[in-house]
Amino acid sequence: MKVTAENRADSSKSFAVQVTFKDADGKLLDTVVTKVSGVPAGTSKDATARSTHKLDGDDVKADVTTALRY
Repeated sequence: MKVTAENRADSSKSFAVQVTFKDADGKLLDTVVTKVSGVPAGTSKDATARSTHKLDGDDVKADVTTALRY
């Protein structure tokens, strides 16, 4: 899953983004945390959240559950 961190601060920041993967029934399949490091002030930067499990099918849904700027 592609995630985009937008830095609205006036200095460079990094982000930790938690993504959950669920099946069509809402069953939790995996949770991952992706770092987006060194996002310059007033810009955005992309990263990719990847599961460590084989997640097959079109029924898998990925959602950002938490994002933390540091």
